[in-house]
Amino acid sequence: MDKALRAVVILTVVFPVWLIVSPSRAQDAGKTIIRVRGANTMATMIDRLATAYGQTHREGSVVVSGGGMQEGLQALFGKTANVVMASRKTNAQEKQLAAQKGIQLVEQLVGWDAIVIIVHPTNPVKELTVEQVRKVFSGEYTDWHDLGGEFLQIVLYGGDAARSGMAEFFNDTILQGVPPTLNARRYYPSVIKDVSARVDAAGYVPLALALAAHGQGIVRTLAIKKDADSPAILPSHETIESRTYPLPRPLFLCYDGNSSEKQIKQFVEFCAEKCMSLR
Repeated sequence: MDKALRAVVILTVVFPVWLIVSPSRAQDAGKTIIRVRGANTMATMIDRLATAYGQTHREGSVVVSGGGMQEGLQALFGKTANVVMASRKTNAQEKQLAAQKGIQLVEQLVGWDAIVIIVHPTNPVKELTVEQVRKVFSGEYTDWHDLGGEFLQIVLYGGDAARSGMAEFFNDTILQGVPPTLNARRYYPSVIKDVSARVDAAGYVPLALALAAHGQGIVRTLAIKKDADSPAILPSHETIESRTYPLPRPLFLCYDGNSSEKQIKQFVEFCAEKCMSLR
């Protein structure tokens, strides 16, 4: 696999866009069109994979758009999308609704991302345990001095759980259902902007955004420890692929297993195979 495709399979690049489409593919007459909707954090990755798929499967075309996981599921249930990009596993309520619609909801793991904690570059705190992350974002820790930093109140930024599958995953997995105490943002580039502007700020963002901003020197990524006795692991391509970074996030494609269109399953399996080939 070429390096460009390898990068987008392991990581995703987040853009505040609602639609990423290749019109030439979408408008080819006589082709089966597979419509993919869902998580904005996955849209660039899946669109690149759709391009690679089209190079060897010319009988069909794939149209990829974002809008959020919830909108993707609604589109699948309403028969206006064939595949959903999901940045978390579907919950019991969503599975029940799918069943009521006569949909056999199939979830296929297609890649891995990460939840990355970012701070202002001048913040002296370098690492946190997973438990400390939970206590920070649940409001148990309110001052950086509690974590070895300055006497400054902690100001938090993150995703909007009403729109972001990543935010839902963070709340359910890290916070274990405790409501977060943060300033919610619709798009994760806004979290980067806010954290970079405040010495007292922290936030969480997807891996690709975090690495890019860290490389620019506008934020710093924190190393995470599974517990107090474990080594601190920095987020990176390698630590996500090896699953040593303690805050990984699985990425799924969901579709209706009852669909008679074979290319839907074929496309999803193509995406999964590209990821599996990296392991």
